[in-house]
Formats: sequence, C-alpha cells, structure tokens
Amino acid sequence: MRKPRVRSASALLAAQRASTARSYSGAYVATALICPIRGPVSFVDSWGAARATTGVHQGVDLMNPRGTPNVAVVSGRVEMHTGGISGLGVWLYGDDGNLYYYFHLDQYEGGDRRVQQGDVVGYTGNTGDASGGATHTHFEIHPGGGPAVNPYPTVVAIC
Repeated sequence: MRKPRVRSASALLAAQRASTARSYSGAYVATALICPIRGPVSFVDSWGAARATTGVHQGVDLMNPRGTPNVAVVSGRVEMHTGGISGLGVWLYGDDGNLYYYFHLDQYEGGDRRVQQGDVVGYTGNTGDASGGATHTHFEIHPGGGPAVNPYPTVVAIC
C-alpha cells in the first residue's frame, strides 16, 4: 500500500494559488487613467462571475464606504442614468474613445456635463440590484464604446 504524499503548508498554498490563477496575457489594459475611487478601495477579479439579475458579471466591484467620491478616470462627457439594476449610474464617454460605467451610486455630483480627469461624478452607494448589500461602485470599461472587457487588469494598474 502506498503512503499518501504529505505537502508543506507553503506548497499547498502555492498549489491552491496556481489552480485559481488567471492569465492576463493579452488582456486589454487602458492607459493614462486614474483610479475611479478617491479614497480607500478593495476589489477582486469577479469578471464573469454568475449574477442572478444579469447572468454574468461584466465589471469589477470597487468596495468602499458609502459617500466615497467617484472621479472621472479620463476627461470626457458624463451622463447620469437612473433605474434598473444599475440604480444611480454614470456613463463617462471618455475623450480616449472608451465608455466607462459607474453603477450603484448613492448620489450624483452635478448633472450631464463635460468633466476633466479627476472631477467628482458621484458617490459610492448600493442602489439598484445592490440595494441592501455592501456599498460599492460597479465599474466597467467598454473600449471604443463596444462590449465590456475585464476591467480588473486596468484597475490593478491604477488603484
């Protein structure tokens, strides 16, 4: 009878990390952006995770306290949208040609307007389908205004 192989705790941790690691080789990473949150923030890569209301998650949830300022990652034009699963949301049509979404806000800063990079566009909350849950900002990147791409590699680089 063969004896079971015993691994050290560090070897087990390394094996676990390897089994859950994702390759970001060739991933879209937006450049010249700033972090969309002005304040403390934490996040994990939840791209593609199952969601009851939308099927799959198409953004990254930036966890931070209610009322934390959300800022324009680039200069551009913002539109405020209300309702549905996003709750209070901001669409930022960036001068870089990309579209950025900020969802579940507690309140807006100003209305539809031109903004400069770093201008406050709203404040973290939990509206829409996040109602009753942890406060956070759902952030998406749509290169060229097209389909969403995983924003995690970009957010890791800028926050």
